Amino acid sequence: MHPHSLHNAIRSSLAIPNSSFSLCLTRNGGIYSLGGSSPDTHLSSPPTVMAFTEMRKHYGWYGISIARMYVGNIEIKDGMWGFSKGKGAILDNGTTDTFLPASIAREFRRAWKSVTGTEYTNRSMEYTSEEFSKLPRIAFTTYDGMVWSLENYDYMDPRDHEIDKQGTYVWEGKMKWSNRVYVDEPSGAVLGFNTMIHREVFFDADAGVVGMARANCDYKVL
Repeated sequence: MHPHSLHNAIRSSLAIPNSSFSLCLTRNGGIYSLGGSSPDTHLSSPPTVMAFTEMRKHYGWYGISIARMYVGNIEIKDGMWGFSKGKGAILDNGTTDTFLPASIAREFRRAWKSVTGTEYTNRSMEYTSEEFSKLPRIAFTTYDGMVWSLENYDYMDPRDHEIDKQGTYVWEGKMKWSNRVYVDEPSGAVLGFNTMIHREVFFDADAGVVGMARANCDYKVL
């Protein structure tokens, strides 16, 4: 974290007890918690417990160490070394999209086609409700066992309709969506805003951990 950030300024004034903070984001806002997390946001049905992984810091970036990745039930194996190259896999809510290593591109596209029957694309496409429901979960597992899963409504971006703070919408005929996961990052990976929505992401640089829990990030729940 930058030494002159708002968070560090508040910490230096002793207004919060430590340097930890959390982000709980929706497409239309969210909750920023200083000095800890907001467990009241965590989903109760099914019960949600925050999972933790070791924080990987690189020149001010907060990251995680990714060991395995799945598209649906297909594990990506070739090119996984790309996640640890350069800056590694960083978490960046200021980047709207997610950029995965170019080293996995070929196998990722092959897995996507095997699961969906269609070629992978980042162009806007129209989907029926049934077609959309078949888009796979994309999941990452860290070296210490935390699973970070992206559902279709996380990584797909609505292009011609509104989506509410809980990621729900009324489906009418065919709806246009864009896939906002790219497989062209030359060094490491950037896990952007769309990997963080609909969950609380907790950062504790002092303890060296990142936590994650599915959550209701509408500020009205607090």
